Amino acid sequence: HGHLSLDDRGKIQEINRAAAQMLSLSHKHIIGKALLKWVSKDSKALYQGFLSECLSFHDDLACEITLSRSSVKLRAFQSSE
Repeated sequence: HGHLSLDDRGKIQEINRAAAQMLSLSHKHIIGKALLKWVSKDSKALYQGFLSECLSFHDDLACEITLSRSSVKLRAFQSSE
């Protein structure tokens, strides 16, 4: 499974190999970039709404979006840090 961590602006902070392969890039070219860059046009509004909800709620959240190359499910959870 692909996993990544985003900051509060939706920029990728960490990404595992599986998630990087979904985007067809090496992880070093993805870190610090906005995930929105790879979200399909049809899913952009859903993703942006999901990101906004993540910042305002403390419960686990999930949504499914389509990246430019494949469909993925996003799940947000509170970091233990």
